[in-house]
Amino acid sequence: FMSRKVICLLVAALFVCLAGCQSKSKKIVSYMEERYGTTFEYAGETNGMLGSPVFAAKLSCPDYPDMTVFATVAPVDGEEYYSDNFLAVAYHENARQAIEKTARIALDDCQVFLSEPDLTMSINEPEDYTLEDYLTDPLAFKAVWIVTRDDVDTANFQELVQAFCQENISANVVLAVPSDPEDEVVMEKEELENFLANPGRVKTQINFEIENRELVREDWKTE
Repeated sequence: FMSRKVICLLVAALFVCLAGCQSKSKKIVSYMEERYGTTFEYAGETNGMLGSPVFAAKLSCPDYPDMTVFATVAPVDGEEYYSDNFLAVAYHENARQAIEKTARIALDDCQVFLSEPDLTMSINEPEDYTLEDYLTDPLAFKAVWIVTRDDVDTANFQELVQAFCQENISANVVLAVPSDPEDEVVMEKEELENFLANPGRVKTQINFEIENRELVREDWKTE
């Protein structure tokens, strides 16, 4: 059994840790509210690397009640550096609509899913960072799923790529054609992953990446 002294030391250390987390959470909420002029609530600390000095928090914002805001603060050379994903959250639906509009340049029948952003960014002047900046930014990781009933070949794939390049949209994209045109694919991340994991449901799958108006990765899978 642990001695009373050891137990007291452990309890004291726990209180110190909790006090430190509370201080950091209040500080990061205050920073976010001042930075963006809206309300945030602390929803917990995310799982970081053991021993890492980075404090990573999950926040909620009443402006976007169905999405999670992430913010981090890290000490560097005696200063604190912050990053967050709030602008990606704020632009999420408009970005999805812009990507779908671009996809429809090449595909007659398609649905587009844009994954909820979970990576933080360091943006010096958030008031000057527009939706177009977000769509263009290769560091603003955007995971996109496109499901189409069109028959995808090299020609219309290249047309799709050119549409993304023309609109200057940087993204990591999965383009998938169901084997059965009547297959109802639910446009949610877990359901899309289940759909892609079942080769009997997928006729054609193309994983590709576009950065700064260039196709930098292309991988085809066909049944």
